[in-house]
Amino acid sequence: TGGITADAINGTLIADDAINSEHYTDGSIDTAHIGDDQVTADKATGVGGITEYDQWRTTADEDISSTGRQYVTSNWERDDNGEFDKIGTGISESSGVFSFPSTGKYLITWNPVVTNRSGSTNRSHVYVFCEISVTTNNSDYGVRAQSLLCFDDAAGAEYYSSATTQFLFDVTDTSNRKVKVGFYLGNGVTVQGDTNVQVNSLTFQKLGDT
Repeated sequence: TGGITADAINGTLIADDAINSEHYTDGSIDTAHIGDDQVTADKATGVGGITEYDQWRTTADEDISSTGRQYVTSNWERDDNGEFDKIGTGISESSGVFSFPSTGKYLITWNPVVTNRSGSTNRSHVYVFCEISVTTNNSDYGVRAQSLLCFDDAAGAEYYSSATTQFLFDVTDTSNRKVKVGFYLGNGVTVQGDTNVQVNSLTFQKLGDT
């Protein structure tokens, strides 16, 4: 090598297929040197895709007779039917508070089914805001998504209805950023639940990193 002058070896003097990857400098292949559309799905095994997906539901009907903001705090379970299996670590729950296994951007989808019937009584003039609330300090919760249901019938007929509410939550801190769901009620409702069917269902899907 002492007899080779600086810059003497150029591309025309290097045989085709002569330089093996073992001679590359670590970190020399950066994103600027990867051609467009060169990284295919076959070359991206283990990278990307859905890393967290989980489904929860309430297992029994719950009558909520109080008005104002009320959270669903009991009867939650992960879908335990044999056909379902979570992806990743999964979401954890305690008294209606849902915590995340890792940081990231999570799409939260809540699909409650409610009725204005309580026992043998049909409530009239019912309006229901279905809400997703989050905290960023593990204490104070604020509403971040709402959908509205109404049973506006003075005769008090029996009605069932559902709504879909979604929120994309940027979970930058798993200790302090948590979520719970509930209602803002002008009259009482009964939340439907079933231990075998996703009736009052809550789904979490991690879409990407934070």
